[in-house]
Amino acid sequence: MDELYKEFILELNRRPLHKKVLSDFDIKQRAINKSCGDDIVIQIKFDQSGRIAEIGYQGQGCAISQAAVSLLLDDVLGKNINEVIKYDDKKMIEIFSTDVIYSRRKCLLIGLNALLPAIQSYKNKNLISYE
Repeated sequence: MDELYKEFILELNRRPLHKKVLSDFDIKQRAINKSCGDDIVIQIKFDQSGRIAEIGYQGQGCAISQAAVSLLLDDVLGKNINEVIKYDDKKMIEIFSTDVIYSRRKCLLIGLNALLPAIQSYKNKNLISYE
């Protein structure tokens, strides 16, 4: 990683995007990375068409996890459930703009590991296709 990108990650760690508690949400999901100590809870509020209207997270972790969660939540805000459910490791690397070493991959993916089960659970609970 070049120095400019490292500084960007550190800045997102200091001032994360969407790190807040939602007073009204439809679903929440926790993810823990035991190897690094990352621990987050994502809260999501959907609009009637199945788009993410508001999203927030709480928790703590290393700079990579906090930056990655911030960027992921910023990317999915306003998107439809069926768009988000297609996200995978490759999409996270694209959002993060760089790959990370294997030992830090769990840090990069912690947000996705909370987001996808939450989205799927909400979709299943509501039995709506959101096409």
